[in-house]
Amino acid sequence: MNNINLLMIEDNEGDIFLMREVMQMMGITNIFIKQDGKAAMEFLLNTSEYPNLIFLDINLPKVNGFEVLEFIKSNKNLEDIPVVIFSTSSSMKDVMLAYKNDASCFLTKQDNFDDFQDTLSKCVKFWTEYSLALSEA
Repeated sequence: MNNINLLMIEDNEGDIFLMREVMQMMGITNIFIKQDGKAAMEFLLNTSEYPNLIFLDINLPKVNGFEVLEFIKSNKNLEDIPVVIFSTSSSMKDVMLAYKNDASCFLTKQDNFDDFQDTLSKCVKFWTEYSLALSEA
């Protein structure tokens, strides 16, 4: 899976560390990290290597996750990239808003590392296979 480009839009250092650990255990080394919504949008506008998968937190500084999601899904160059909302929230309002704005998946962060790792790795495996198949079609 080392040919996967992954973008994490996350401001919590602990979650970044855990997510990076899981990704590296899966062999994903090409990881871009942006810690606020504005930086993420600027990165996506200026990159020549689009990510195959985006993990997006909701509660971000500068520009929140829902605004970033709307930006991604309204941009022709980005709209097909799977966006996984990965948040501490389990609010039905947040879940519905995420799907209304075309999120690919909504996951609530797990407190237990084994559950966190299991959830994240299954999600990455599914969406990266989808993304690679889509790019080959």
